[in-house]
Amino acid sequence: MYLPGHFQNGYVTRDLERAVAMFAREYGVHDFVYDDAEVVVTTPGGEGTARFRVALAWAGDRQVELIQPESGPVGLYLDALPADDSLRFHHMGMRCDSLEPIRAEAARRGWPIAMAGSVPGIDFMYIDAAAQLGHHLEYMCATPEAWEGMRWPEGLAVSL
Repeated sequence: MYLPGHFQNGYVTRDLERAVAMFAREYGVHDFVYDDAEVVVTTPGGEGTARFRVALAWAGDRQVELIQPESGPVGLYLDALPADDSLRFHHMGMRCDSLEPIRAEAARRGWPIAMAGSVPGIDFMYIDAAAQLGHHLEYMCATPEAWEGMRWPEGLAVSL
């Protein structure tokens, strides 16, 4: 699968505030932007509304995404949670211009699509790469306004 465009490392946790505080204290990552997301998604189990809390911040040219799953078809995140309130690496996120070539390559290779969805200005899809990499791969396409809303760093390559 394609890794060019890697801009994000995603983590899951049961306690978003604790994870944000740990990143600030231990790794100097600050200025998180929070979102209470409610997204209609498609999973192998069908379609439904996933609810989760997200915190995003930039650490140089990598975005840190912290996800606290809440309800709906969020097994993709719940299955990766540790037993305690710590956090766990969940996915690498790649910026792309279109999901269709990624979807075709996943089908050709027999790699399952674990979740796909859209929010205004953003389309995303998770590929289950656990057998090869031990984690998921997320691919995101967004409008220029949506990338700006995610505070894409000035000067960071955008043609990926």
